[in-house]
Amino acid sequence: MGDPNGIGPEIILKLFRDKKVRNFCLPVVIGDIAVLESYSKLLGIESGIYSIRNSVREEVRSGKSGEIMVIDEGCFDIKDLKPGKIQAECGSAAVRYIKKAVKLALDGEIDGIATAPISKEAMNRAGFNYPGHTELLGELTRTKHFTMMFIGGELNVALVTTHMALKDVPKAIKKERVYKTIEIVNN
Repeated sequence: MGDPNGIGPEIILKLFRDKKVRNFCLPVVIGDIAVLESYSKLLGIESGIYSIRNSVREEVRSGKSGEIMVIDEGCFDIKDLKPGKIQAECGSAAVRYIKKAVKLALDGEIDGIATAPISKEAMNRAGFNYPGHTELLGELTRTKHFTMMFIGGELNVALVTTHMALKDVPKAIKKERVYKTIEIVNN
């Protein structure tokens, strides 16, 4: 679900209204139902939201068409919801959602992960000192060598540097880093 105060809940609510999504996947949200319901009311977006109670695979097979299937982590109190604000509580919730998603993926319960936007600042305020969730995903999967990659149509871009000020990039570009990034992408 991403950051509860961010745009993630709105994106999710709008995504589930698009019937084309279900033609290629059956999305499951890991987050807080109360947050999604709050945004649903706030934005006037009607949605059927329900909590997954069994294994994800069993729930997906039962296929409640058009409804938003949620693994409700119940870790964020909506009285603290302040859309657009940076809060440690939101950073903590976002990290918890990502950790749950990674565990489900590693356990074979889900086929992939797409994260809604997170706030790196909120995550850091919560005590998770990662420059971004690329590094968090690397740690959770025990992956030593990883890179961020953007894939879109004909263009795929892997980054040699991530999460740094643009002025610092030229100093960080080293031949070894370029080669390592090419090797990671090739593998």
